[in-house]
Amino acid sequence: MIAAIVRTSFNALRRDRGAFVLSFVLPVAFFSIFAIIFGQARDHTPKVSVALVDEDHSPASQRLVNGLEHEQALNAFTRPQPKKGQAQPGDYTAQSAEAGVKSGDFAAALIIPKDFGAHPISFGPQSPDQPQIQILHDSSDPIAAQVVSGILQKVAMTSMGDVM
Repeated sequence: MIAAIVRTSFNALRRDRGAFVLSFVLPVAFFSIFAIIFGQARDHTPKVSVALVDEDHSPASQRLVNGLEHEQALNAFTRPQPKKGQAQPGDYTAQSAEAGVKSGDFAAALIIPKDFGAHPISFGPQSPDQPQIQILHDSSDPIAAQVVSGILQKVAMTSMGDVM
């Protein structure tokens, strides 16, 4: 009985070309168009721009800065790009990095304090005499601080393993 109903309905659908197109071809066409449109948005993940301020200039802080600069998820830099016809600007300071975050030049700034190399980095409870790395971030981009914090932990564990 069910086979007869299906056969009769399919024969009626074959005779009516408009209903056939609306039933089978149109949904496939719509699905393909939406797949192309929304599939293009996932080509790449944007990098987080972060200014690095090294106030310590120790070998440990330089390894950390080097590791952050080579991280693929970050666009990390220690100095602004030179403008046409001008000399290479100096490294960022804590004040210039904070001003850059406030003006929206970059999403975050990471400040490595003095005496960072003298104390091993740890991610547990901090002692009062241990210098703390500061992460300044734009409040309109709350994900940037989390990304920078996670990558800082990753880079610190790999590049600073011999210091810890």
